[in-house]
Amino acid sequence: MLHHPKFPFYSFNSPVWEEAVEKCVDCGGCNHICPTCRCFLLFDGKGKKGFSRTSLWDACLYTGFARVAAGANPRIKLSQRFANRLLCKFGFFPENLGLDACTGCGRCISVCIGKIDMREVVRDLRVKV
Repeated sequence: MLHHPKFPFYSFNSPVWEEAVEKCVDCGGCNHICPTCRCFLLFDGKGKKGFSRTSLWDACLYTGFARVAAGANPRIKLSQRFANRLLCKFGFFPENLGLDACTGCGRCISVCIGKIDMREVVRDLRVKV
């Protein structure tokens, strides 16, 4: 596991994020292959028999994931979305639930087209922040 009690929470402005996404092609592969990623979208619809709610699997790395009403997007930059993903795994999730959100399986590393090693990003973040 990569979680460490001193993981720098809320480090969205670290230059590590900008460096890490230089190789990212924004494909979302790491999101979709991760056994603990759980991001989804809800769609409400009206059919012949009434209303329905559909849940669809999504990826927090996608540009439109955090978009809200009127098109506002709090995480427009890829580096912000990348930071959100890792901070969720190693910061927010352990802080709120007391559990790591990374199994250490390495699937995200093996599927990454840009050859980003999440372990190296986390190590760099701990050193540079």
